[in-house]
Amino acid sequence: MTGAPMSHLQRESLPYDGTCYNGRSVFIERHMANTITQPRRPRVFYGYWLIVVTFIFLVLCIGCGSFAFSLFVRPLEASFGWGRGQVMAGFTIFFVTMGVASPLIGRFVDRYGARPVIPVGAVIMGLGFVLVSRMSHLWLFYLSYAIIGIGGAGIGQVPCSAIISNWFKKRRGTAIGLMSAGVGAGGFAIAPVVGWLIPEFGWRTAYLSMAFMVWAVAIPLSLLVVRTRPAEIGLYPDGDSKPPELRAGAAGRASEAPSFTLKEAARTSTFWLVAVSYFFGCFSSMGLTQAPVPFLEDIGYPTQMAAAAIGMMGVGSAVGKAVFGWLCDRMQPKKAWPLDRRCRLAPRSSSSTSTRTRPSSSSGFSHCCSAWGWERGCRRCRCSPARTSDSSPMGLSSAP
Repeated sequence: MTGAPMSHLQRESLPYDGTCYNGRSVFIERHMANTITQPRRPRVFYGYWLIVVTFIFLVLCIGCGSFAFSLFVRPLEASFGWGRGQVMAGFTIFFVTMGVASPLIGRFVDRYGARPVIPVGAVIMGLGFVLVSRMSHLWLFYLSYAIIGIGGAGIGQVPCSAIISNWFKKRRGTAIGLMSAGVGAGGFAIAPVVGWLIPEFGWRTAYLSMAFMVWAVAIPLSLLVVRTRPAEIGLYPDGDSKPPELRAGAAGRASEAPSFTLKEAARTSTFWLVAVSYFFGCFSSMGLTQAPVPFLEDIGYPTQMAAAAIGMMGVGSAVGKAVFGWLCDRMQPKKAWPLDRRCRLAPRSSSSTSTRTRPSSSSGFSHCCSAWGWERGCRRCRCSPARTSDSSPMGLSSAP
């Protein structure tokens, strides 16, 4: 076909079927615009899978590191003749080490992403459990729990919160609440398993089993599933089809919370109020979870009921985190504070009564333990560092 070149309007009217016009193929711009390949949106938003995976990471981190600790107190006392205070110091070392390591873990997450950080943390945590299963000296027990604390920081709240806050913008409170429910679920899932392993196979085998549990679950999940940001697989936060800057206009962008670097955040009072609040909140409640089994046995509860306390506390904690995460999507977290204060009164009064008089049935005891867990869940979710802003997850407010 020969002749004068076709105008733009003539080219627009031609369908593209591979026919050559004017000696060359005519690519209609409109057709090309419609055939640009867009990232295929999965049926299930990938961020939901990450909620499940980070939930499991917290189950392992807090379930093995914190909730199971009190189950080893009396076996260690019987094996080595250590005093209870000496054994409990290991728990303190675990949480202090985790808190000190959290800022460093946050920096690694900022620089390299959570995907390489979590498997390294799982390896270190598992090595700590292997070491404590072989130890025979108190100083080695302390060193083992320091290693467990470092590894726990690598698979715990800091990298998990960073992942979820990157993947969710609109429903971040609910997403972080569901993720954080893994902390409570750790008590419900891990404590019964460890409580069965210790009398059946011994405390050394129980520690070794926790090491293999962390390795077998956390390492493959982190390598195969974890993606720190949606852009790594061509997606956008919340499963949207457009990037946030195109989805929201100028007015929408102006209403969004500002983003801060670490240095900028450290110069604000809000940052330090959150960090201090989180520190003292953990400090005041860790005494409750530090040794519930030996404490309750000392005041007359049977071992089976004392062990059940860990699971009931975990259930209450998981529910509290999920509920307050959902609530923080519907009101400012600072406005949830009065409700949190009110929730903290019930378990305090119940615990003061239960330590003086032993209840005649397990129902009142279970209610008290669930209330304790609910109180912990309310506090942790309300103070979640990733809920408050989009700033760098340096982990300063994750220090216990």
